[in-house]
Amino acid sequence: MPSKTESLNRRDFIKSSGIAAISAAALATGAASSPASAAEKPVAKTAESNPNREAGVPEPVGPRTTFHVLDHSRPGMSDADVIQAAIDAAIASGGPADVVLENKTYRIDRTIKINRTSDLTLEGNGALLLMIKYVMAINVHDCSRVRLTNLTFDYDPLPFTQGEVVGVDLQAMTWDLKVDTGYPGEPEFLATLRVGSTLIVDEKHRIIKRGTVVGGVISRAERQENGIVRIWTEKRQSVEGLQIGDVAVLASMFMYGGANELGKDFFNRYWHWQHSVIRMINTESCDTDRLTFNTGPSALYDFMGNGGNRHTNISV
Repeated sequence: MPSKTESLNRRDFIKSSGIAAISAAALATGAASSPASAAEKPVAKTAESNPNREAGVPEPVGPRTTFHVLDHSRPGMSDADVIQAAIDAAIASGGPADVVLENKTYRIDRTIKINRTSDLTLEGNGALLLMIKYVMAINVHDCSRVRLTNLTFDYDPLPFTQGEVVGVDLQAMTWDLKVDTGYPGEPEFLATLRVGSTLIVDEKHRIIKRGTVVGGVISRAERQENGIVRIWTEKRQSVEGLQIGDVAVLASMFMYGGANELGKDFFNRYWHWQHSVIRMINTESCDTDRLTFNTGPSALYDFMGNGGNRHTNISV
C-alpha cells in the first residue's frame, strides 16, 4: 500500500484542488537556456483574425508589432524586470502587439502585470516561469483581447505543504499536522499561511473529503517543539470533519504587488490577497492557451469579467 506521501503527490494535489478555476501542483521542471543577442528594432507583422473573438468586439486595426523580451534586457535587471519592460513598451506602443519570450527558464521574483490594455499577446515560446518567491506569476487586470500562450509555470520553493493530521482540538479550533518529508514547514513559509487555505483529501477516492470545509481560513500556523505544525482557525466548521490520519494540504496566500499597491484601485483594495498563479480580473475576450502548471497553490483565477474569455489546452 502506498505511503501518504506517495498517494498524494504534488501532481495529485493540483488535480484534486477546488480552490480556483483550475488547481494544481506537481514536480519541478526546467527548460533550456538560450544566449543573449544584440537588441533589435521591433518587427511589424500582419494582424491575424482570432476565430475565438466574441461577436460584437471589434478586431484591432493596423499591423501587429513584435517586442522581443531579450531586447529589453539591461545590466542589473531581474528576469521579471525584463519581461515587464517589454510588456510596458508594448502597451505604450498603443497598437496591437506581441511580446515574445525566449525558450528558457526565467526566475521570477514579483508579479508580472498586464493592466488596462487590449490586443496584446504574451507568447511564451515554450518558456518556463519559475517563481522563486511567494507571488502570483501574472496579473491581467481591466483588459480586453489579451492572450497568454505557450508558457509553463513552476514554484521553488513550493507555495503549499502537505502531511498527516495527528491532532484535532474542536474547542480550541486548532489541529496539528505532521509535514511529509520534502514539503516546506519552516517559519518563513508558515507565515504565508495566514488567511491561507486548507484542503482535506479522501485518499481512497482521491477527492475532497466529505464533511470538511474547502478553503478553511487559517489565522495562524506555528511549528511546535516536536516538529509538528499547529494550525489555528477562525471558525469551528473549519475543524469539524477532521480526523487523525487525514491527509491535509495547506496552501499559502500571496499579496499581489506588495503593500504599495493597496488602495490604488477597487480590485487591489478588496482582492489584494490572491491564491493563484494567474489572476484575471475585469477582462473581456481574453484567451489562455497551451499553459502548463507544474506547481502552484491554484492555477487560474478568472473573476468579474465581461464575457468572452476562453481557456484552452491547459495542462496540469
